[in-house]
This record gives sequence, structure tokens and C-alpha cells, in this order.
Amino acid sequence: MKHTLKPSLLWYALVATCCLLSSCATHKPTREQRITEHRDLYDGLKSKEKIAVNQGKIIEGMSKDGVFLSMGAPSKQVEGFQNGSSFDRWYYGYLRPVYRTGFSTSYGYGRGFGRGFRGGFHGHGYSRRGFHGGFGGFGFSNSVRYVPSVYATVTFKNERVDSWSRKR
Repeated sequence: MKHTLKPSLLWYALVATCCLLSSCATHKPTREQRITEHRDLYDGLKSKEKIAVNQGKIIEGMSKDGVFLSMGAPSKQVEGFQNGSSFDRWYYGYLRPVYRTGFSTSYGYGRGFGRGFRGGFHGHGYSRRGFHGGFGGFGFSNSVRYVPSVYATVTFKNERVDSWSRKR
């Protein structure tokens, strides 16, 4: 009789965890890594652009290649038309955590088998666990959500930096 090994649930959990952790790890190259990887772009810059790139700065008239080497790839790119000429705008963003703390009270009915109603400052919901009647308790809840935020914008006209802004 031939025995086959069935993968255990633990094995699947381990593989799923490894996949999840590897997908969460984002690699954002540093300025030095970008310069090394794109040496041809760096060598094609004017000397004042190279100085700005080495300092992580943006200067008026800088090329898109210089901005890429200095700041990295933008989070979002927009193109448009304004005052008779077209432009490109690069946005650099991040996910900003927003922390919330809530207070909730609960009360219920039945003998522990019913559905308890749970109300609080951040909305209402039902819990699957019933209470023994009357006031069931209270508690605090914490939550974190991430909101996209912009920390820098760069506007290009004729493939050169026309204006830029950066959060301090």
C-alpha cells in the first residue's frame, strides 16, 4: 500500500505567511542606488543638476531624469494644459496613519444565547455574543487607517522643472 503525505494545515499557514510578508515588503531604492543603477542618466545631466541630485534637491530647469534620480519614481503623474501650454505634474506621496480611539457601551437580552446590541460613539453594530440582560459593559477600541497624503509635487513644462513644492 502506497502512502502519500498530505500537506498539513501548518504547512499551508507557513506558506501563506511567507507570501504575505514578502508581498508587504516594499523596496524603495535610495538616491545612491538609483544613481548606480541608472548611471547613463546621471552621466547625461548638467553639472549643476548632478550637484542637486547628490544633495536630493530639485532646481528650476532640471530634467525629468534629474528629478527621478533625486526623488525617485512619482506616486502619480498628471498631464494637463494651462495658460496656453501643456504640462506634466508628478506627485510624491505616502500613506499617513490616522489613529482613532472610541468608547462603546453594550447591553443585551436573553440568557447569553441572543444577539446583543452594541452602541458607541463610532457607530452601531451587533455582536454575536449575547448578554444576561441589562447593562453589559463598556470599553475602548482603537483603530488605525491609512490616508494617502502628498509630500511633494513637481511641475514640468517642455520636459524641464517649471515649479515644485515640498512639505517641510
